[in-house]
Amino acid sequence: MGQQWSNYSRGDDDPWFRPNLRTRKYEEFGDAYSDDTYARVSGDWVLEPHLEEKRPYLAFVKQISNRWLHLRLLADFMQIGTHPERWKNLQGKNGEENRKARRKKMKIRRLDYCDKETPPELADFDSKMQEDAVEKLAQDLTMILEKVQFRLYVVEDLSSDVIEVLGSGLDIEPSFFRAHIVDYAWNNVRDRWRDPPNLDIMSRQQSWIQLRYVTARYFKSRDDFTVAAEEAEQFNILRRPDDDISNNSWWDNKNAIVGLTRSRATFWLKPKHKTGTPAIGVLLLDPTVEGGDSLWRGHRNWSPTPSPNSPVHNWGDLNILEPKKFFDDFLHWAENPEAFGSPISIIHHFPMQVLLHLVCSEWRTMSDYIKTRLCQIDLEIFKPKKFAADMLFDNALNKLNMWRRFIPLYREMVSETLGQVFRFPCHTETFSSTDETLLEDATSVSPHFQEEFTQQQAPGSSMNGMHGLSDRPNHPSSTHGKAQLGSIVAYKNDFLLILSYLEEYQKRIDRLTSVVTAAIQIEDSRRALRDGRNIGRLTWLATLFIPFSFIATAFSMQARVTDISGETVRYYFASAVSLAVFTVLIAWVLSHPRYQRGWAELVYSLRWKEKNRHET
Repeated sequence: MGQQWSNYSRGDDDPWFRPNLRTRKYEEFGDAYSDDTYARVSGDWVLEPHLEEKRPYLAFVKQISNRWLHLRLLADFMQIGTHPERWKNLQGKNGEENRKARRKKMKIRRLDYCDKETPPELADFDSKMQEDAVEKLAQDLTMILEKVQFRLYVVEDLSSDVIEVLGSGLDIEPSFFRAHIVDYAWNNVRDRWRDPPNLDIMSRQQSWIQLRYVTARYFKSRDDFTVAAEEAEQFNILRRPDDDISNNSWWDNKNAIVGLTRSRATFWLKPKHKTGTPAIGVLLLDPTVEGGDSLWRGHRNWSPTPSPNSPVHNWGDLNILEPKKFFDDFLHWAENPEAFGSPISIIHHFPMQVLLHLVCSEWRTMSDYIKTRLCQIDLEIFKPKKFAADMLFDNALNKLNMWRRFIPLYREMVSETLGQVFRFPCHTETFSSTDETLLEDATSVSPHFQEEFTQQQAPGSSMNGMHGLSDRPNHPSSTHGKAQLGSIVAYKNDFLLILSYLEEYQKRIDRLTSVVTAAIQIEDSRRALRDGRNIGRLTWLATLFIPFSFIATAFSMQARVTDISGETVRYYFASAVSLAVFTVLIAWVLSHPRYQRGWAELVYSLRWKEKNRHET
């Protein structure tokens, strides 16, 4: 998970398995049930003496982390510069330099939205370009013009300096940063960094939301994939591309790999915002690896296509769009939101609309990719000689088992988005996150959305697992509210559609698994039949040589072998061949189904007569 990346090749027995991710050296990074172990190992992570005095937010988090145990990971992250599991590779002099670089890492762009007609005003805070990026960011937090309606800080990756400045400057609750550090599908029972889930009634009161999604990236070779995985190790937060082991179909490049990365986008809105004053938000985005390409070259160009009757010089740049990282892609569209064409209720919706646009596009791409792989598996089963890369049905079963693990997790991600985004203040005409607003901004959906959501809540639907969202009086799908829905709610239909796709894929995987299992059983039966035939041939061959062996044994009783004459040899072959032919004929007659049925009927009739004779 956080140790040195282990190289492996396609020729390995299991190219998906990574031994370094199966670590259980809890004595190096702490055990959930041993405070003594944690106290011992965390003592090595303490910053230089008196340095914490310059970091009040870190001191605050450390002070309360013994009471709120889930915040220990945040305190460790701020001290080490990354996840505690990576501490093993950050010790010593060289490791200390790496730690300092990780703690000071900063890449932030500030967007000031003043009105709908003008693009946002920008400011960058980049530790690679500015030595005083921390000081400039701290100063920027205290300065905001009156004309600004909404200020957004977009952050790529996380670091100790970023958390310190934004956390203390904007009074951000620590759970916001802590939720963005890791993205584990599950936790071992000894993992101390499990984030205890919040009850729904409590999560309504928090001032931040999180969108989880999956990105698919195409790598032309395993070496490119390994380089990208090593690059992901340089991120401060824990993210990694995974091989889905589905890239060996008939159409695939032999060495190509599609890497899947679980990602998060976390948005915070400053609470107790009053009408007429600027709203402030922070958006945390995941970094993107340099290697590989977005699957199918990414999403479509959302800019409207020009009219064929318009002048060529009005068509804009016609060069191929350069691939962008998720951070840069978000900024591009956040600075040009008019490309979407849909009306925006209020200016505060610009960045959230862009984020939902990007996340929905990633989910639609993943949906198409899953459909592609399932169709390929279907063809491999239907016509293995034409479409299968090999004739082993076990490979198809392995692919299905991988997707059987992934799909429920993806459904959980989409369901969480439906449960969080469309009850957050950014989806309504008003844009406030005060406690009163959270209670009063309950909204009534249009009949179209209400009807569709009600259908999803029908018995047997997976939406029943969303804790009755439409029944909550404070939820946007409720009809008890007073506020008008904003433009953000239009994306609910896309998420519901994605969820329905995932449900259908899961059912299809279950059906395909049954078909593949049956095909494997049929193939095993055929193999057993072929083996039986081979054994039968060997039996016939052994039967043929029995007379020869018998006659040879009889002739060997001659005291002097030299006394055997040619006439004796002729007698040997005459008798042995005749007896061999007779033996083979008898064996054939006894093994022929027709004669076997006759013998069975004869035995049955004799037994029947014997039984009747005794009865009489």
